[in-house]
Amino acid sequence: MVEAVAPSYSFVRRFVSACLLVVAAGCGVEPEGEPAPDGGDLPDVAPPRDTAPPRDTAVRPDAVVEARPGPQPLLRWGLHPGASDALRSVSITAVQITQTIGSAAASAGTHAQDGTVNGQPYSAATDLSTRGLTDSEVLSLLRKLHAAGFAAWYRNPGYDGWPSTEARHVHAVYAGCAMKASLRAQLEDFFAGRNGLASHAPYRFCQPDPAALAYVRGLYLR
Repeated sequence: MVEAVAPSYSFVRRFVSACLLVVAAGCGVEPEGEPAPDGGDLPDVAPPRDTAPPRDTAVRPDAVVEARPGPQPLLRWGLHPGASDALRSVSITAVQITQTIGSAAASAGTHAQDGTVNGQPYSAATDLSTRGLTDSEVLSLLRKLHAAGFAAWYRNPGYDGWPSTEARHVHAVYAGCAMKASLRAQLEDFFAGRNGLASHAPYRFCQPDPAALAYVRGLYLR
């Protein structure tokens, strides 16, 4: 006969603990002393602070101002600033300008001073050299000047009332500034298709196209 041996107390304790763990696992109960996975037993944590910049310090795209170039220097002394810019726009250089304010006898006072801008004197009348230009190139230059706001004539010796003894050049009057009575009379001749001289004869070398004529008239009347 085999004698039964009674289990020790420690063995019984380990066996009971193992059974309790199995039962607890089957019931979804966490062992005592383990933190819950959802952090329910953890202390409350403050939410993160909003680190976005205050709304009134944000930079608006439409608040950016582009730098703009300052006023251009005058091509030549005696030009109105508007005339200077207009001449520059059609690629006229300073060396091509032969007279602004002046007292040449053939000009009959049309190049006398018309006024001042920013303390600088100006004449609305300007003479341009035609040296080296063919008649076709002069015609192209006149059309550019018309489109830029000038009443302009080709002073070709012996043609269109210009004396054969006088110099060949282009005479231009900027319509966008105050001017003397003799230049206003030249503008009126320009609008009427005349030569801008004392004879007020029809000008045959070149007539402005309608768009350019309307632009010059608009500058003159504003």
